[in-house]
Amino acid sequence: AIAEKLERARRRRLAEEARKLDPKEERRLAEEGLAADSPTWPGY
Repeated sequence: AIAEKLERARRRRLAEEARKLDPKEERRLAEEGLAADSPTWPGY
């Protein structure tokens, strides 16, 4: 019972934090990181 309660609390906190994310900002940051890393990637 205690383990279930702790697991529910963990999932709830994760969901609360996920709601704070801005999808557009996350995409911008991801693309910025990809652009910075691309020169160091090996060619095909």
